[in-house]
Amino acid sequence: MTGTTAPARPAPLRVWLHAIRPRTLPAATAAVVVGLGAALATGAPFRPDTALGCLAVALLLQVLSNLANDLSDFRRGADTPDRAGPTRVAAAGLVSERALELAIALTIAECLTSETPRLVSGGSIMRTACGMMTSL
Repeated sequence: MTGTTAPARPAPLRVWLHAIRPRTLPAATAAVVVGLGAALATGAPFRPDTALGCLAVALLLQVLSNLANDLSDFRRGADTPDRAGPTRVAAAGLVSERALELAIALTIAECLTSETPRLVSGGSIMRTACGMMTSL
């Protein structure tokens, strides 16, 4: 008796790599590189902590966008078997809606916490914004 077996479920790390879609991450770095170049061209000193912070947030926002898109498309029924492109983890049944919601929340939290030191020690624009907020 010959039978077909279901394809093996990918390892959890592989599933989450599908979800964050690493091939989209270089697009997030382009704006940071251009911004750093523009800042250096105006004579601003290079600050590795700021550069890395900007890069981290840009990458996290791209991951956030990919996760939210996966969840949104799944909920709207946009991901059909005829769809071309990378595997959508929710539509493929690899990740639950709740797991995607939690991943989105964790990514937002990481964006906020990775920039907290720079927000606290920010430049004049941040001080102005904070001053405006406290005067309300």
